[in-house]
Amino acid sequence: MTVKVSAMLSNRLIARALAVVIVTTATLGQLTTATAQEIAARNAAPGTVAFPKFSPLPGHRSPALDDPTPQQAEFGVPLRVLAFSERALQMNDGTKTFWVDRADVLTLPSARYLDSAPGYKLKERPRIRFWRSVSSLTEFLSRADLNRAGAEFEEIIIEKPRHDLKLPILAEDFADVLGERTVEVAAVMVPILKPVAEKFDKARKVSGTTHRITFVLDVSGDAKEFTQDSFHHLQRLLERRLADSGASYHFRAVFFGSQYRRGYVTSNAETLSEIAREMHRIETGRSDFLEPLLAGLHGAELDDAGASGFDSAAVVILSGGNLKAEMLDTSRGTVSSLAAPGLELPNNTVVIAAKVTSEPGDDLRHLAAATFGDAGTVYIDYGPTLSNDLVAEISAVLRPDDERLLTLPELTNVCAPAVDARRPCILPFEPSTGTPLPQPTRRALHSDWYSTVLWVVRDGDVLRKSDTN
Repeated sequence: MTVKVSAMLSNRLIARALAVVIVTTATLGQLTTATAQEIAARNAAPGTVAFPKFSPLPGHRSPALDDPTPQQAEFGVPLRVLAFSERALQMNDGTKTFWVDRADVLTLPSARYLDSAPGYKLKERPRIRFWRSVSSLTEFLSRADLNRAGAEFEEIIIEKPRHDLKLPILAEDFADVLGERTVEVAAVMVPILKPVAEKFDKARKVSGTTHRITFVLDVSGDAKEFTQDSFHHLQRLLERRLADSGASYHFRAVFFGSQYRRGYVTSNAETLSEIAREMHRIETGRSDFLEPLLAGLHGAELDDAGASGFDSAAVVILSGGNLKAEMLDTSRGTVSSLAAPGLELPNNTVVIAAKVTSEPGDDLRHLAAATFGDAGTVYIDYGPTLSNDLVAEISAVLRPDDERLLTLPELTNVCAPAVDARRPCILPFEPSTGTPLPQPTRRALHSDWYSTVLWVVRDGDVLRKSDTN
């Protein structure tokens, strides 16, 4: 049984079925499978217009595209195409002429826009919402229950908008609504300010959540080498996975084996590297056929995870397959077994048992099938993907950090550059620490702003069509 521990996001009801609906793709090249390329191919001719995808644009003196000079560009302001080559376009921005790489602009026969209607500047209005694909939009509009949230991105309104909105139209179509009427939809370019993206990325990583991972490691004579090798691969993968999460992690370790009088020893190591070094120094000594995992589990004092204020906890067992079936706790006068380990763990904890040896034996599997109070359990059998499977399961446990909604003060700080620049602030729907913004292309990494392509329903109250610059 696999249990994923995660904080539940509150589902915000969609107040109006036809509030402004937008569908987004990750990059400009994914309008549909080939639409953006087809548009560029047929529109790259003198007299057409080109919209910069980011700013500043690398401008060049010739179609050879050497010696680039940064050219500032305003979002939504078209450049006139004067000439073209196989790779480049010659542009004029009204004051100067230069060449640009075709990949840096989107060419169209003329400039048409979705413009802000009078209702756009009202603070109390439906937010503009986003989806990743046209099929998602179509599916949303065809639902009988439109209160089910399906958005993935949305406009954030911090204060009454002081700016007008002007989104270049790339393509237009129609969509059916509940089988009752048809609405007009359009593919548009939408700007993402780099300072907004940077602030959002920083806010996602400042989570304040804390997680505990306790390792219960088999260092008996027969298993230590396998445990050590598995932990080495796990350490490398896990350190890479957790590095950018922004959460706080507390590591503990217990080593068990027949060489210990009590069947186990606790470690003072607090990092993965310290655990690995301490395990390397352990002398295996004698080894019984059945190893005292139950002693190690009880020695780890696992049942205080909830009381210690951790957002989530994982108990990671790396062990061979042959274990002692029972353990007598003389201090308490109780007997625990693989079928009933006698550990009451909180529901923020998952026990992950991984068999690190190829020897026959299902003792560890039987332990993973036992009840640990309210905790979930996972069993991973010996195999070539053991370390990767472990990282995936541990990451799934430590998901509350990914699900935390950003607070209003955090959103206000994130959107401040957009408010100051009089631009829309577009973030993932119900902005949380687990949902990133569309990322800039490699060529736009150092831009002031970049753009993405979205599909939008033109409702008339907030957005209207125009062909003015």
